[in-house]
Amino acid sequence: MLRRGFKSQSEKRALELRRALSRKPTDPLPARDVAQHYELTVWNPNDVSGISPGDLQQLLGAGNGEWSGFTLRVGGRHLVVLNSAQSPRRQNSVLMHEIAHIVLGAI
Repeated sequence: MLRRGFKSQSEKRALELRRALSRKPTDPLPARDVAQHYELTVWNPNDVSGISPGDLQQLLGAGNGEWSGFTLRVGGRHLVVLNSAQSPRRQNSVLMHEIAHIVLGAI
């Protein structure tokens, strides 16, 4: 159950964010633009140094249906790693989900 006022507060924040990104109230919010606004770093597994070719094959090949993305806090910043083997629409959805955790203070 959502706390009282959560939906209206969310709508207000979405309008403020659209205004900050010079968007119309009904324009879509691409997750990568939102991530940039919040100064979040977004990577895919190929950007992570030290991952072996076999591990990359597992993450992006046979095991790519097992995960979609995750967020790490590195120092005072957030790093979101997305499964680049998934569709751009799925990655957008996952990134927005991770951003919501960050904005709401859950990470």
